[in-house]
Amino acid sequence: MSNTKELVLQSSVQLGSMELATPRDVVVTATAVAKELANIIDSKRLYVTMKNGKYVKVEGWATLGSMLGITPKERSVVTFVEGEGPERVHQFEAYIDLVRNSDGVVIGGASAICRTDEVLKRKDGGSYKRWGGMDLNAPRSMAITRATSKALRIALAWIMVLGGYKPTPAEEMEGVIDAEFSEPAKPVAAQQTAPAQASAPGSPKSASDWTAFYTYADSLMDHESAVKISEEFRARGEGAVEAFEHVRANFG
Repeated sequence: MSNTKELVLQSSVQLGSMELATPRDVVVTATAVAKELANIIDSKRLYVTMKNGKYVKVEGWATLGSMLGITPKERSVVTFVEGEGPERVHQFEAYIDLVRNSDGVVIGGASAICRTDEVLKRKDGGSYKRWGGMDLNAPRSMAITRATSKALRIALAWIMVLGGYKPTPAEEMEGVIDAEFSEPAKPVAAQQTAPAQASAPGSPKSASDWTAFYTYADSLMDHESAVKISEEFRARGEGAVEAFEHVRANFG
């Protein structure tokens, strides 16, 4: 009986849910995907700009995953509690799997943490407690967001680079975003000729003026935190004006 083993060459290469013939096909396909992805990221502003390039938000990374037939799936979120009373700190550690849609196989994943005592720096050199005044759902969701973008980055960063973006997700750049963050230029609104009401510069003109709220909030914190705050105020039946005043009082 012979113990000789035959070397079997793989007849195809997998790129997400796509089965391609050769490594060259992988590069060609990935380049085309990156081009289409860049159109979406730029048109929907799914990135933050820093001095050395564009960092894509989790929504952009999730879009890339979807284009390749890959879905992030929450495996678990573990909560750790430190201290007592007002000094109590919650730490959330999220685990995310990357699932290939074509057959349900887990092809990757990552973990990430978020703590309620996180402190971020402002552009003016000051600092603020990121989760001050917010319930525990916000930092828990951020742990999931970080793990999601990290898992997709580990698997797909090379394609994001082909699109002209930095390989690190925006969520992993927290702590330096506020120091160097700059939004893409926005059109300057025409000056009003009617007397304006006494209010803070840039404050929302109505309860539904969430654009003004995000413009202000994004200058003080990352966009994910601004979205969480807006969701909390919407759930209570309050509008952009109240959310703006909350951010100005606690983070401004």
